[in-house]
Amino acid sequence: MTPTALKRPIVTAVHAVLKPLGYRKSSATFQRAIGDVVHIVELQGSSANAADAASFTVNIGVFAPALVYEDVREFTKPSIPVSHWRMRLGELSPSRQDLWWRVTSLVHAEVAAIEICDLIERSALPALAQLPDLTSLASVWKSGRSPGLTHRQCTEMLSRLPVAVV
Repeated sequence: MTPTALKRPIVTAVHAVLKPLGYRKSSATFQRAIGDVVHIVELQGSSANAADAASFTVNIGVFAPALVYEDVREFTKPSIPVSHWRMRLGELSPSRQDLWWRVTSLVHAEVAAIEICDLIERSALPALAQLPDLTSLASVWKSGRSPGLTHRQCTEMLSRLPVAVV
């Protein structure tokens, strides 16, 4: 089976979990606007996928449209690479380590889908629930524990926040 065919049951299962919560699907990325941020869940395939096997991980992010420079078009759309908080699902899981699922059959894909959906519900959604707006992101940046950003980036984001948030 092709990597695309192997990914399909996982994307379908994740969609079934996230759609009732207001997430919209685009390819293997799910987004939900909440408050003044966008929550993102993205299924990422490995660049080393073979013709008959595929490996996947899940990225979680929070994107703040208000912090995007208006003259930088490629960064105006919410995505994991430009998110203002980002982690891998495995880092949020009880094991606290990066997780990749390798699938070689539809059975493997369905098993991976169950595990991924369970971790999204138990780990990712509670983490995202703690980041419903710019104020919560600012608190994370001030604490010095912002996943996916350097200290310098946190300082820059804090300096660009609207006065009402700081």
